[in-house]
Amino acid sequence: MNIFNRFIVTALLVLFTSKAFATSPIITKIERINVNTILVTFDQGIKPVSHFDVPIEGEFSVKLYTSTTYYLGSPNSLIVRTPTAVNPNDNGFATQWQWEEPTLTATDNDGLSEITINLNAYHSDFENDIGHSSLDYINTLNLIWQHDLSITSINTLDTNEGTNLEHTLIASDTAATFSIIENTSGLFSLSGANNATLSFDGTNTDYESTTKSYTVKIKATTGNDTNENTEQTLTVNIKDVTDTAPVIRRFTISQGVNQGRLIIKTDTSVTVYAEASGGSSYTWSSSDFSVIGSGAFVTFIPNADVGTRTIKLKVTIGDYSSERVLKLKLVESHPTDWKDKNNNGINDSKEIGRHNNELLVGENKKITSPINTRLLLGIMSEDTAHLTLAQMKKYRTDNNLSDNTEDTLTTGDIYNYVVENFSATATTQVIIELTSPIPANAILRKYSPATGWANFVINDNNIQSKTSNTCTDDTHWQTGLTTGATCLKLTIKDGSENDTDGDQNNGKGQVNGVVESTISIAIPAASNSNNNNNSGGGCVYNPNAPARFDMGFILLMTLSAYYLIRRRRCFNH
Repeated sequence: MNIFNRFIVTALLVLFTSKAFATSPIITKIERINVNTILVTFDQGIKPVSHFDVPIEGEFSVKLYTSTTYYLGSPNSLIVRTPTAVNPNDNGFATQWQWEEPTLTATDNDGLSEITINLNAYHSDFENDIGHSSLDYINTLNLIWQHDLSITSINTLDTNEGTNLEHTLIASDTAATFSIIENTSGLFSLSGANNATLSFDGTNTDYESTTKSYTVKIKATTGNDTNENTEQTLTVNIKDVTDTAPVIRRFTISQGVNQGRLIIKTDTSVTVYAEASGGSSYTWSSSDFSVIGSGAFVTFIPNADVGTRTIKLKVTIGDYSSERVLKLKLVESHPTDWKDKNNNGINDSKEIGRHNNELLVGENKKITSPINTRLLLGIMSEDTAHLTLAQMKKYRTDNNLSDNTEDTLTTGDIYNYVVENFSATATTQVIIELTSPIPANAILRKYSPATGWANFVINDNNIQSKTSNTCTDDTHWQTGLTTGATCLKLTIKDGSENDTDGDQNNGKGQVNGVVESTISIAIPAASNSNNNNNSGGGCVYNPNAPARFDMGFILLMTLSAYYLIRRRRCFNH
């Protein structure tokens, strides 16, 4: 045998031996290395390759299960996962392959410390440097893994304004000690074993202030190495607590198919719903009806005498409460076309196109309040917010009330309205398109059903007027009552002297997020006489005029006395 033949035989023997004694890759370990990653370690390098007509895919088929539950796959099927190589060599072979496994979230939620894993690579396209790899691995996977130190307790907390808070800090290593490394507000402190109790001093916190959250940076440590130290920024959010009276924003009244405050005296029950800004209890009462209250709803049979009838509601939340009186008009029958879907007291057919913050005043004129508030007709008015003295007197008579509608001034145009659905103690505005221009020497008067007429209290430009065809714009307003003006803007504070709801015992309205107002543009009696071109001569006595000495009057009295003295002397002769 020559040398070449010997070389050929030797090469074939080596190749045969390598094939005969080569081993398939073996999985030496499968482990969980972090919260959602599984790592597979082989005894030799493998890589995905194509063979025959199968494309390169590099897939593992996997099951995860316990004796009772399959978390991944089923008894008869495996789920495909595509791993990535860890530190592969230049030819793409790697002894470690890993993949992200979302199923581990479910095993953590169930508190498992271990689970059975079945990994099958028989149908995969992985090979070692010898050839195709086929394997079937079944073993226990430990779900507890080693990792860097972390703070596992939550980092966002909520607490009520003015309230202190305690929070227990928790780290992945129970031996960790905590410290504060940043505390800008100075409201945080640590105490207890390992400083694991975080305290927040919220005594002086206020949701209405500009600061609605506070932060602190916490450090946990078990040693000096990087993986033995970690930090967490924790935020405390301040929650609002009701510290003002609740507001009864509106009432919705229905009687059968009819709605609104005009109700019929009949056996058909009436339902009232109260919309409030908050409240843990609702207390309904009435001296006119037998009411049955259930939370925000109350029902009653309207079997009282016709006229204005009332129901009182008290809403309470914590130590704060608010009251509001609902005034209803009880009649024998509705007008045939009566509809008042928005419950503002005006027939819907007369206010087509109007918004809730608009109220009819005479022909093609209106009162406007801010958006999101509501305007209602005053209880004395009918069909329009433009009220007459005759209507006021009739209201007093119909309800067996003494007549306090007469004023010491000459009463001009009267406007009667209610503004609701704004915050208690806040201010609201109304813009009135006047039915007639403001006369000279005009005085703005207010009327309270409890006390009668008085001057509208003036402060901080709360009375403005202008002459314009567009009253609702913000231009050309002048302070006070301008002669000839056709627009009037009033600013009224809830619970002030110009708010005329309630009993007015203190000369002010109730603090309840509602303003009732009846105003008149009046003129002094003297001014009215002087402006009447058809009147004759004569004197006018004004009881409100200031005392003064008129020099002409004094001269007249002196001459009269002198005349009487002269006549007496003549008689003596």
